[in-house]
Amino acid sequence: MVLADIIDVCGGHHDESCVTLVIQRVDCSYALPLVVILISTLLHLIVTPYFLIMEIIVSTNHFQYHFAVVSTNRVHFLVLQFLWCAMHMLRMFVVVEPCHYTITEGKRTEELVCRLMTHAPSTGVLPSRLELFSRQLMLRSF
Repeated sequence: MVLADIIDVCGGHHDESCVTLVIQRVDCSYALPLVVILISTLLHLIVTPYFLIMEIIVSTNHFQYHFAVVSTNRVHFLVLQFLWCAMHMLRMFVVVEPCHYTITEGKRTEELVCRLMTHAPSTGVLPSRLELFSRQLMLRSF
């Protein structure tokens, strides 16, 4: 298979394959739930550390003024709040990281096609197919 045919196949797959279909289906099906998940996670990332910090401040003041030992319930509460903070951060990464990875790979593909366009010979079928593929990538860029 010649390089021009490979580029044509890649362009054809990129144009008609699952890329467009997946983006449209995810957008139609999960746009609102994803926004709700992100907003709720952000609110949890504000509220949970607030209660953690407030409990630390109350525990410190209670220990300072009354010379009492911090109760086991407060230690459990502090550990639980810290674990909730970690869980909310993990949930945010699970939602955001695949999106970031997809954008990065799209930009990397654009760079590779542009580099290939500069090094490709100016005659033949290859330049026109590379140009078509680069236009498809640019139209789909985020």
